[in-house]
Amino acid sequence: QLGCHWVDLSFNQLTENILDDLIATVTYLQQDRPAANSSILDNFNLKLAGNRFSSGIADAVADVVVSGKVTVDFGFASVSGGEVHELNPTAFEQDRLLHHGKYSQLDLTFIGMRDRGIHQLEGYLSEAATFQSLSYGQNQLTSAGMVPLARALTRNSTIQALDLMANDIGLEGLETILNAIDENGSNNTLRYLSLQGNPLATTDMDRRRWKRLEKALARLVSECPHLELIGLHNTGISEHGVSILADYLPKKSALLWLTLAGNSLTLAGIEGLCSSLEKNETLRVVGLSNNLLDDTAIARLNTVQQNRVSAGYQRLNPVSLEGNPFSSEAHLGPGLKNGRLYFMYSTTILSYLDSLKARDGTY
Repeated sequence: QLGCHWVDLSFNQLTENILDDLIATVTYLQQDRPAANSSILDNFNLKLAGNRFSSGIADAVADVVVSGKVTVDFGFASVSGGEVHELNPTAFEQDRLLHHGKYSQLDLTFIGMRDRGIHQLEGYLSEAATFQSLSYGQNQLTSAGMVPLARALTRNSTIQALDLMANDIGLEGLETILNAIDENGSNNTLRYLSLQGNPLATTDMDRRRWKRLEKALARLVSECPHLELIGLHNTGISEHGVSILADYLPKKSALLWLTLAGNSLTLAGIEGLCSSLEKNETLRVVGLSNNLLDDTAIARLNTVQQNRVSAGYQRLNPVSLEGNPFSSEAHLGPGLKNGRLYFMYSTTILSYLDSLKARDGTY
């Protein structure tokens, strides 16, 4: 009745529960219409990307979408004329390739992608990709999806930034990525890895899995020579995981930026980290927002800054501290900020990392 050519319901919470209604809607749209209304259905597009559908829904809808004038777009695939059209790298390059200075980024954030989508793009990422940054953030990827991604990374020599934030990637996924970095050897170019918001550790982990996580975190700091930014905020690694990272930080010469926000850290949990920060010359930015740091912890961080200056190192700038329970009386010395780090496009972060290496950069 409205004469519209598309309906956009992307990025909601729709699931297979609406399948029957969806099929009924598509069937109605395909019915023969009076000639006067035929233009209404020309190139009609129903957009459903970023919802909670499984990949099987595309096959179910394809059984009833027989008209080429009607397209149902799920993000990970589209359906028209009775066929499922899966991810098209060329189309993504046209629509989602972003540029910032000398860097380019394939932005596949928040499109409802599942592990199947990584399989479909594996060959392209391995052989044809020329961009420096790949963003898969805020999708529905699991550790299983890291297997084809790792295979692609071992054959890719251009990707410098990998953003996997806010998926469902666990310990096995981290181990798979680390194996790919190791296998790529001297061809590895990865400078930025964000795992923010992925459940690397869970409350029901047994001792055996904690031992595996300890080993993975140690490898992340000690065996990834080019990593300049590691994003581990809201990953559940807790104080125990941070203490493992701290053991290796003094030897990590490339790391410029480390984020550990949202991991329930207290003063006791960051004591080892503080000692390591006093011995690491290259770190410039540390994210500690939304933890459990009180006035005593703030005083300890001020001491870290003083000791870095005494050792001839640059102050950390900033140490982000928003969302911690310190009082208004706590003294935030130079470099300590009651704010948080905003993650921008990873191409912009690459440029920022360049500036940190070139001068006394501040965020």
